Amino acid sequence: MTYEIGRAARALALRDRPGYRCRRQRRERRRDIGNPLQPTLAQIADHERLLETLNVLRATSGTAPGPDGVTYDDIGRSEAAQIMRDLSRELLERTYAPSMARLAQIPKPNGRGHRVLRIRSIVNRVVAASLNEALTPVWEQIFLDRSCGFRPGRGTWDLLLDLEQTMFEEDRYVVAQDDVDHAFDNVNVGDAMGDHRRYIADPGVLWLVETLLRGHPSEQRTVGIDQGMAYSPTVLNARLHYVLDIPFSADSANPPWYRYADNVVYLGRSVSEGNQAVQTASQLLQAAGFSLKGEHQPVDLRENGASAELLGFRLSLRNKQVRYGLSGAAWDSLRDGLGGTWETTDPSSNVIQFIRGWISSWGPAFEKESEKPFVDRTLREAAEMGFREISRESIRQWMQRSRDRWREAKATRQRLREETVSMLAGPPAPADQTARFDGRDLLPPESETAPEVEVLFEIDDLQRLNRLDIERTDA
Repeated sequence: MTYEIGRAARALALRDRPGYRCRRQRRERRRDIGNPLQPTLAQIADHERLLETLNVLRATSGTAPGPDGVTYDDIGRSEAAQIMRDLSRELLERTYAPSMARLAQIPKPNGRGHRVLRIRSIVNRVVAASLNEALTPVWEQIFLDRSCGFRPGRGTWDLLLDLEQTMFEEDRYVVAQDDVDHAFDNVNVGDAMGDHRRYIADPGVLWLVETLLRGHPSEQRTVGIDQGMAYSPTVLNARLHYVLDIPFSADSANPPWYRYADNVVYLGRSVSEGNQAVQTASQLLQAAGFSLKGEHQPVDLRENGASAELLGFRLSLRNKQVRYGLSGAAWDSLRDGLGGTWETTDPSSNVIQFIRGWISSWGPAFEKESEKPFVDRTLREAAEMGFREISRESIRQWMQRSRDRWREAKATRQRLREETVSMLAGPPAPADQTARFDGRDLLPPESETAPEVEVLFEIDDLQRLNRLDIERTDA
């Protein structure tokens, strides 16, 4: 019963999210016509669409130049339209080729080496962003709900809320997690194209995907994709969806899982179950050319003083409540971001935006975090990097807003869960059946749950995916 309630609550939570009704309408239209709605190369290459994408990137992206040294600010409004017309023609004629990449080494937290970003030209970024915008709705019909990273309407907080809910509903307090080692560098391009051919029908779109993944004609990569390309996270999600999420979900003996991009986490009832889950995931990934880092051991949060670090948070269990704190990785990300701000055209203005955005990510930690130590350390970290534009009061306000958003998210989840319990319970039992309630179940043993509700939530993500495959095959 608790598992049904959990799944139903998560489904209701998705129902209330912005954009969910649109996705549901797309799925309904798809059932009517028998084929998924899919973009074409002509739509992606439309010069007005490309120009709009350029303007969005100009307003929201970083200022790093490509290998040609050109930045967004170097492209005037008038010449941008002509450049996008020329680009549209190249795409439609399939003569477009990605530029050479400029390699940028980004230090990892705590001095653990570097990650290499391949930064390509402005034109290349526009093409990748336009492709990502077009194909994201297609993949959103396919990816499982427990995958949260680099997806619209999902994020770290969703993963934490799901994790916390499953933890208490199923008495699973052992957190086992790991990271896929150099995930982008180990994506097999041929396999990634196989993922796309499952659902993408337009030959022109398939050509464009493969062109971007293989890179400049002198590269023609077979393994590895650009970590800095707009479409790369979606490609990685698709790869891990087929090689990890689907087969792991297919075995009912496996514990609940969650994934944020290349971070995987499992909830077990014992340390041995957590170790077994990680070992199973490792075997599935190795078969596809990936591997886990093996840097973490399962943590039983019920043990005195135990805590688990996950996505920048430190999770602990106190008085039957999950408490969140900030891990060292969170502060490392602050220092890295402050350092990167100096490379922008207006560091003084951009640092305020960056710190405000950074603070907004950590709302769960502010629920119990003492305000003064956090404010003091944030100001100290900023001052050490040469920034003194931030006021103490601004940080307090940003903390409060972030904390309020987290509390609102938790309250919404609780409200939806209570609605789900009420739906599954159905109408009140007749008077002669009330004696059968023993306090451990929400329904009398012989009574039946409302059939239409039960059917709705018994169709899990794996069954949904199989149904999509069947419909596509029949079509």
